[in-house]
Amino acid sequence: MLRRGTKITFKQMSDFTGKMMEFHGTIIGHAEEVKKMWPEECGAVVDPAYLVKRKDVYDNTFHHLVFDEEIVGTGV
Repeated sequence: MLRRGTKITFKQMSDFTGKMMEFHGTIIGHAEEVKKMWPEECGAVVDPAYLVKRKDVYDNTFHHLVFDEEIVGTGV
């Protein structure tokens, strides 16, 4: 399991384009924090699952639920 504060690169579907894209973000929590943020949608999530925060080029903040298989790199 990765630690909070670890910077990662992960692949997820872009809401805008509908294509798989790579994003960079920082782990700010694990399954428990994911459940607190999205209790109805992700109430059954178990570790290893990560709550990841990222910013886009316009300084907008986004939060993602990321699983191990979506992580393509660490320490970016």
